[in-house]
Amino acid sequence: MNNAFARRLGAEVLGTMILVYFGGAIALTVPQLPGGLAFGLALVIAVLVVGPISGAHVNPTVTLALALRGRFAWRDVTPYVVSQLVGGVIAGVLLFLSFGHSGSKSGLAATHVNPPFDSGKYLIAALLLEALGTFLLCYTVISLTDPARTGNTPVAFGIGFALAVGAMAAGAATGGSLNFARTFGPELMLSLTGGSSQWGHIWVYLIGPVIGAALAAYLHGWLNATAEAPAATPPAAAPKAAPKQAARTAAKATQGK
Repeated sequence: MNNAFARRLGAEVLGTMILVYFGGAIALTVPQLPGGLAFGLALVIAVLVVGPISGAHVNPTVTLALALRGRFAWRDVTPYVVSQLVGGVIAGVLLFLSFGHSGSKSGLAATHVNPPFDSGKYLIAALLLEALGTFLLCYTVISLTDPARTGNTPVAFGIGFALAVGAMAAGAATGGSLNFARTFGPELMLSLTGGSSQWGHIWVYLIGPVIGAALAAYLHGWLNATAEAPAATPPAAAPKAAPKQAARTAAKATQGK
């Protein structure tokens, strides 16, 4: 592994930690504030801080969506996802160190499927909400980072607002994770510190975002297919005669007169 790629992975660890820790700390400290808004604000900072280094995916499904869209190398997907999970776990540890067992009792800002969405057909609704929220986030990322896009777009703020909107929309059902690393880190710490964990529904936070990421990648590709189609190659010009050949042809024509 070269140093440049190692720095990119380190930036993903840091960016994910910023997102999960500071978003979670705000949610625990100011419970009156919508959790989605807290994490949206933290994401803006993460994108501004590590975006120039790693692209600031800080979310496994954003990495997946960009790879599906052809904007990210498949060989780098696994290292990025592992780095993001490590960042989420570090954030979970820091949340416990900051808030202690009282924080664990309060849930460490982990995301759980809430009643009445935790069984039957309502669980499918929870899955759908995670998928649609992730779709909004990933489509925004793909759109705002499009190399063909013109104008001064506030990328970090646009992505942060997308997370906030999607997370608040899904919040009542799932806590609005839209990010498996954000779910996994605090959930692991809850298990290790005696908190109330909910591993039985972890698949909602894995499958839902994957569906949303795939939908965002393919829909963006379809909607932009015309704009991205390569321009038609102009017909090749007729080759010009070489200078000596042209001179001989002219001489013969003159002699024949």
